[in-house]
Amino acid sequence: MNIARILAALAAANSGAALILRYILADGSPVEAIWSLYGFFTIITNTAVFLVAGAMALAPASRLAGPTMRHAVVTAIVAVGIVYSVALRGMVELSGASLIADHMCHDLAPVLFLLAWIASRHGTLTAICIPKAVILPGLYLVYAMVRGAFTGWYPYWFLNPDKIGVAQLLVAVVLNCAVFALLATVFWIADRWLARKNLRTPA
Repeated sequence: MNIARILAALAAANSGAALILRYILADGSPVEAIWSLYGFFTIITNTAVFLVAGAMALAPASRLAGPTMRHAVVTAIVAVGIVYSVALRGMVELSGASLIADHMCHDLAPVLFLLAWIASRHGTLTAICIPKAVILPGLYLVYAMVRGAFTGWYPYWFLNPDKIGVAQLLVAVVLNCAVFALLATVFWIADRWLARKNLRTPA
């Protein structure tokens, strides 16, 4: 097994264990726990890391482990780490298993999947991967706002119009979309650079 598959296996194991731990710590019935957890983009993205990194480790030739999926997931999980560190870290005091799960989801997951992505093959992405990478966060924003409108619960303060107002909400949505689009562009450029570097590296 090469280094890319080893790193992918570690990324999948970390996110899988974090998801299980978060589920164990969640309140309510199993259905209520899942409904609550999957209101958060962090949980959705770590699920994507678990699935795609698992495919990268076990079935690297599969479509799930393909370059477009890898690009979309590395964009999403790195954005999770950045947005959490900038806008959310420290807002809730955590300890014990909750703190461990928090670090696994927001700190380890971005680093491990980024390393697995860097170690993977590069050079086949086209510019269309950039808008494709924004589809998941875009769908999530719609889902979060519709869910919040019906339940009155919003997963993040910057998506809660009752707290920040409609104008600030629009600003937050635009900024979040800009972060994802920028990261998707950066990783597309990095993919091309890594492909050229690998071609210049002696076998």
